[in-house]
Amino acid sequence: MRAARRFTPLGTGSRPTQTESSSAAKRSVRPGQVTLLVGTRKGAFIYRSDAARRKWQLDGPHFLGNIVNHFVLDPRDPDCVWIFPTDGTEVWPRTSPAGRPAAYRSVDGGASWQRQDQGLPREHAWWTVKRQAFCADGCEPVGLYFGTTGGEIWASVDEGASWFQIAAHLPHVYSVTAAEEA
Repeated sequence: MRAARRFTPLGTGSRPTQTESSSAAKRSVRPGQVTLLVGTRKGAFIYRSDAARRKWQLDGPHFLGNIVNHFVLDPRDPDCVWIFPTDGTEVWPRTSPAGRPAAYRSVDGGASWQRQDQGLPREHAWWTVKRQAFCADGCEPVGLYFGTTGGEIWASVDEGASWFQIAAHLPHVYSVTAAEEA
């Protein structure tokens, strides 16, 4: 069994092939440019550098008032990214906003976002997707996977357009990683 992604060092001119699960993921969007995708308790921020990485341009906040733990990157398209925001209020902190979970996809580097919730619960889904429990595979089309604090694992085999549950009644899911067989 081999990993779905291999790490490609920045500055090599090729696209990265690793899905990052941390709050700040680095990737080279254009030759000589670095983009930092930063998830915080105050939303998502995107920082883009010049070639020297001395000047940075801020884009955001996106999803102001929501907690963004991480980003999932499309291994084929440097402008495509998914996030799974959670509620940042004091009422139901770190759960799906209004109990209605959804991934959000941007295909234009964060300029616009599309809600992707087809097949996910429409109400009363008061769970959280942990920082390392959202990932992508390397298939065509890209598959997305996430685990919840409610003990469920969800999958999309059409880049988030629709979702289905593949496991339930597990303990809290802290990590999900996709791997492909050779």
